[in-house]
Amino acid sequence: MQSIEAILPIAKMHFKKVVALVLYTGVKKPPISKEQVRVVSINDFTLLGKPNSGLLEYTAGYEADILISMNSCESGYFKNLVSTIPVDFKAGIYQASFSSLFHFMLQVDSQNLSDELVLEQFVIYLKKIKTHSHEQ
Repeated sequence: MQSIEAILPIAKMHFKKVVALVLYTGVKKPPISKEQVRVVSINDFTLLGKPNSGLLEYTAGYEADILISMNSCESGYFKNLVSTIPVDFKAGIYQASFSSLFHFMLQVDSQNLSDELVLEQFVIYLKKIKTHSHEQ
């Protein structure tokens, strides 16, 4: 949670509107965010691992052009959540099982890089993609 809250100011420098969502998979009560980050837990999913109606309603209201996932662990809950969020472009950290989920994946050693540096790498590559798409 703290790392997501720490990168929010950086994300806001590069994108017009930033909405953060954290998937909490622990067994204890999910932490409360100081920065208005929505914390999602397994209680927000059905028995089959699909987002429940409240979570679907919340994510349906997103008005974003891009989703950037900072998640580096494989989770069926996460995969089901991301697949239901209605955005045109999805980028995430490379996981072989997520290849059908994201349009762009960044392969990083996330254990040796801070979330701030990973986000900066996403921004660098996404700007290059945007520049090259406008040249064609």
